[in-house]
Amino acid sequence: MTTDNNQVNNQDQDVDALNTELNVLINKAQKINQEIADINNETNQVVDAIEMEVDQSIKNIERSVSELDQIEKETEDELNKLMLQHAKDLADYSDEDEIKSED
Repeated sequence: MTTDNNQVNNQDQDVDALNTELNVLINKAQKINQEIADINNETNQVVDAIEMEVDQSIKNIERSVSELDQIEKETEDELNKLMLQHAKDLADYSDEDEIKSED
């Protein structure tokens, strides 16, 4: 009977040791899970910040392109005016030459 009691006591101690090891492993797993959740939150914050910066950069690029388009249009308009004025000046100069030649 003493041997049976010793075996039961040994089995109880083994079960207690296993339970202790399992609890340690559960605690480690919970800590790892929390670390993963924390890293995930940090990563999401960084990604959100990057997305905001990218969105702002896109807006800046679109604004710059729009400004460049406007400048190009204004430049074309000004160039057309200058070419028209130059053509008028040439026509006037030619008319003046014709009048002088007729004199």
